[in-house]
Amino acid sequence: MTLVRPAPGAPEAFVAHAEPSSTLPLTGVEAANQGAAASMSAERAVVRACGESGERYCSASSTATRCPW
Repeated sequence: MTLVRPAPGAPEAFVAHAEPSSTLPLTGVEAANQGAAASMSAERAVVRACGESGERYCSASSTATRCPW
């Protein structure tokens, strides 16, 4: 997890970047599972980035042939 804090005098906006481990051992598919998010609150930016990363983990566990769309 990386949290980018605003520079002194800059607007209060935090950017968080989550880069968890590889999905390859779990799913057999290498996913782009890095999540990023921004918020006026540092804590909320971190939670949002973790959620985004989790969504990407989920997508790695499915294949195009299993997708109904």
